[in-house]
Amino acid sequence: MQTLAILDGAQEPGVVCDQSRWLGLAGDTCPLCGRPTRRSPDVIAELAEVVAAEGGTVRHVAGGDWLADYQVAAALRFQPPPAPVLD
Repeated sequence: MQTLAILDGAQEPGVVCDQSRWLGLAGDTCPLCGRPTRRSPDVIAELAEVVAAEGGTVRHVAGGDWLADYQVAAALRFQPPPAPVLD
């Protein structure tokens, strides 16, 4: 990810796979590697850490801005892979 924009104060509980670095809002098992996920009180903060660690930029956006309806948005460096098929 090249740039991640986060609405100031945005937080969302979710899940994280520490093996594949997959992040989601729910799920007990990672759809990429099949390992168990762990719960996170703020998956948006976890996402920001991953983006920064991979050399991307994290930008916090004030409320009432273009991001107000979404909480997060991203400018991608590459086309994303196809979504995993969930059973």
